[in-house]
Amino acid sequence: IMYNAANLLFEAMRRSKSIEVDKVRDAIQGLNGYDTMFGPVKWSGKKDYGVDHQLLVDLYVSEVKGGKINPIARVKQ
Repeated sequence: IMYNAANLLFEAMRRSKSIEVDKVRDAIQGLNGYDTMFGPVKWSGKKDYGVDHQLLVDLYVSEVKGGKINPIARVKQ
């Protein structure tokens, strides 16, 4: 998850061509649909919080059994 968050931050810095907080913040808000290791991200939350500042990604549920990772489910955003 932290790898994904770092990639989003780096992409926002690349798009804004800056490390200034306001410019990077604005670029992060423009990453709707950006493809990540979990699939495309989506901003949401307006209904619950009044502003779209909740970043949604698909959730994967897996089980480790016998030293192997077995996918169980994918919960779509």
